[in-house]
Amino acid sequence: MGEQQVSGRASSFVERVRREQIVRAAVGVIAEVGYEKASFARIAARAGISPSLISYHFASKANLIGSVAATIGDELGVALEAAVGDAETALDVLRRLVRGFVRYAAAHRDEMMVFYHLERASGRAGSPIGEIDRERDIRRMAELLSAAVAAGEVRDADTRVMALGIQSFLEQLPGMLFGDPDADAELIAEQAADFLVNAVASQSTERN
Repeated sequence: MGEQQVSGRASSFVERVRREQIVRAAVGVIAEVGYEKASFARIAARAGISPSLISYHFASKANLIGSVAATIGDELGVALEAAVGDAETALDVLRRLVRGFVRYAAAHRDEMMVFYHLERASGRAGSPIGEIDRERDIRRMAELLSAAVAAGEVRDADTRVMALGIQSFLEQLPGMLFGDPDADAELIAEQAADFLVNAVASQSTERN
């Protein structure tokens, strides 16, 4: 292996670690002060680096924020995939997804606060942030529900309407967790899962 190749790999590793460090610092700053006040100077101070180093790795604030949102989204996706595990029915998938989401939110307050701040900022005119991609999650939930309707597990109703309802319900749970210092995350996870499953289950499934 040539010396240049080793050097190139080492450099690539260092850059990846540095980018991750900056993204993590940005998460902390946005969660604390919001998107608008999350300047490169604040983020650099949190990371213990110079603002110019952030500019070296990220062309703009929007570019950095995009990486922040993608990183959190990927981590949440991994957590939910692990939560679903070997679920055999669509309703079991839904139940485990809800539990997994609540547990992730309870353990990742800063990340949930970042999503809250970015969603607020994305709806403002002139915001450099693109719309938070809720549509993808709603579409995936609707697809899951459609399969469940075909299998007789879920009542025969408009699956997009149900998916919108589930998405909106889930989006309120982090605020419930963080607004009450005595909130029991496990109890909320179980009750939320029971409520949503019972809300969409077909009568034949309910009898079973």
